[in-house]
Amino acid sequence: GEKTTTSIKLLPAFGRVSLVTIPAKTRVFLDGTEWADAKTPRELEPGVHKLRITAEGYVTHSADITVKPSISLDLCWVVCKFRSFS
Repeated sequence: GEKTTTSIKLLPAFGRVSLVTIPAKTRVFLDGTEWADAKTPRELEPGVHKLRITAEGYVTHSADITVKPSISLDLCWVVCKFRSFS
């Protein structure tokens, strides 16, 4: 008999991430790139991703988020105002 070899390339199962921020007017960066509309879900490769949230007059927040295959991650982030102690 003749032998046949078949190769199949499997694509990674992406995870889905969406984010709501309070206040709404923030700038969100995902892996160093600005995410213009964080409310719109985004498909990402599984693994750890860097999230940074900034807003004028507020403390900048940074975090690592872990994306899992075929899982939706809906985040809500509250950023804190700067406080002046004088």
